[in-house]
This record gives sequence, C-alpha cells and structure tokens, in this order.
Amino acid sequence: NVVDGVVYTNATQVFAKDAADYPFFIIAEDLHVRDTEETTKDFTRNYAFDFTACESVYTVEKKPVTLPIAVDPRVYDGTDLVKPATAVSAEPIPAGVTNEAFIVTSLGEGNARYETPHVKGDESVQKITLTDPTAVAFTGVNGAEADNYILTFAPTGAITRRPLSINQIKGVQTKLYDGSTVVRVDSNDTTSYSYVAATEATGLVGTEFVKLTGSGRVDNMGVGATQQKVIWDTLAIVNDTGLANDYALQPFATDYEDVSVRIEPCDLQLAFS
Repeated sequence: NVVDGVVYTNATQVFAKDAADYPFFIIAEDLHVRDTEETTKDFTRNYAFDFTACESVYTVEKKPVTLPIAVDPRVYDGTDLVKPATAVSAEPIPAGVTNEAFIVTSLGEGNARYETPHVKGDESVQKITLTDPTAVAFTGVNGAEADNYILTFAPTGAITRRPLSINQIKGVQTKLYDGSTVVRVDSNDTTSYSYVAATEATGLVGTEFVKLTGSGRVDNMGVGATQQKVIWDTLAIVNDTGLANDYALQPFATDYEDVSVRIEPCDLQLAFS
C-alpha cells in the first residue's frame, strides 16, 4: 500500500526474549507496488525505493498459559487432601509455543484438595483446588522459562473405591417357614439389612459402617432340626455412616460361604366360626 508517497509493507522483526525492552529492526522483503483495485498490475519498476533505518522499542508480554495437571488416582481414605507424594504427569506443550513444556513435580504439601473426599460417580475425575498456586513445583522442558509465562494450573484427579472384604455375616441363624427357600442377609430384620462394622469387615475407613443386603437360598424349604448351608445369590452394600459408593465389595470369602440357617415353624392362627 502507498500512502502519501510512503510504502507500507509486511516486515520481519528480530525476536527478543524475556519481558524487557529491546530494539528491533524492520527488514523490507520483496517490495512490490500494485494497483489497489487490480492486484495483477505491478508498477514496481516505476519507483525507486529509498530506505531509511529506524529504531524503536517494544515490550514482550508474558504469555498466559493454563497447564492441566493429571494427578494419579487415589484410593478412598475419607479425606480430601492430595498427598504431597502423589504423582503428577508431564504437561502438554502450551498452545502456540513450539517445543516448550513444563513438568509439574509437586502440588505442595497441604496445598491441594479434591472437590469431594468421596468417590465421584463411577470413579470420575474431579477438580482439585489449590490453596496457593505459587507452591506448585515444576521444571521447564526444551527452554521453557516460567518468567515468560503467566501460569495457571488446572489439576484434576480421581478417588477410586476402597476394596471391602466381608469377614462375617451376622444375624443369619434361623428363618421362619414361609414356603420358600429364600434366605435374606438378616431374616429377623424386615429391611433385610445387616450392619457391617470393622470387626466383620476389612477395609472400612475409621469408624464408618455400611449395611449389607442381599439374599441366598437353601436346598429344603421345610422345617427341620438341622442347619442348612446358604448359597448366596446376591450380596451388596448400601449406605449407612459410610457411603457404599466409596467401597468395592470383594468376592465372597470362604469364612462366610459356610453360613447356615435352620428353618423354624411359623405361627399359625386359625379362626373358627
């Protein structure tokens, strides 16, 4: 473009690093004078170019970069604190910055907390909040220098279910005759629930309790003096002071596969008229 006899064109500037003032130079390259309406016409030969060196200054501003931090999954332990030794992964190259990257080595002791201390959904990833972003430790890769960036950290991680093994099933000793071979976890409880405490389970956190529910069957539905072995069809845990979703019920253990019940007669009331 030509304005008042001055030729304006694309130019190349000398790269200056860091956020300080540096001189730069305009380097004219492949200058052409063309018709503004019909660019195929080239009038370059009608002009004699005269270049005057000029000097100016500019400021390199820090580039804002958000670094996603992938925190290794952690088994539920009742707390929302990210342990200082928790592993974090290397970060991707920031958009628009060739061959530069950061590796986060630590989120800082007591500095990072999960969105919730519980398992989210089906062990979904949840947000992690940083109390002090400046406490995050990281190193640059391939020339990445923190002074060139405004860094924002976006850590995420998942809390996974804690394995829970049931060591004993209480309450399943007798069953009133009901015309079926079905046995519930607690035949004396209309809700069919049986509380599971730390003495009957391995894996519960602190003083948490969960309830065990489910059903099994015996071979003979009739009343008898002998105990019958229960064959379990379904067992599951449900909420109590602990949340069932925080635990993963492990395969049945042999020490409660041998639970047995005795079928007792039920009360029968006859009405005569």
